[in-house]
This record gives sequence, structure tokens and C-alpha cells, in this order.
Amino acid sequence: MRHRITATILLAASLALASCSSESHKPDPAACKRTIKAQYEPGTAKLKGKPGTPKECDGLSNDQVSKIVLSVVQENPK
Repeated sequence: MRHRITATILLAASLALASCSSESHKPDPAACKRTIKAQYEPGTAKLKGKPGTPKECDGLSNDQVSKIVLSVVQENPK
């Protein structure tokens, strides 16, 4: 459990730091979650692919992305 919380915090922090939004892009939390879920390596704090927030998460707040990350980690334990 402790490792899952640590992984969530590290992953959310890395996504938040790389986050940027585009005014012409309509935020889609479901698309963001699908992308994070596809890239997430269960039991780690890593995403496969390029570092940073996936483009599908552009326009979402850091809080929204953090909640999505938490739900993905909880749904996909090691």
C-alpha cells in the first residue's frame, strides 16, 4: 500500500510538472485516463513513452490529472 501511494505521488508530480494547456483543445478526462492507463506500468511510478503529461490531458487542471492518476494506480495494482 505504501509503495502504491508513493508511486501515485511521484507519477502525479511528474505529470503536473510537465503539464501545459492548449486553448484550442477541449479537455477530455476520459481520453486522458485511457492514455495514462495504457502507458502506466503497474507497481511503478513510470509511464511508457515520452516523459511528461500526455497530450490527451492538456487543458485539465493538475488536480484533475492527479485524481485520474490516483484512480489508474488504484485500479491497476501490481
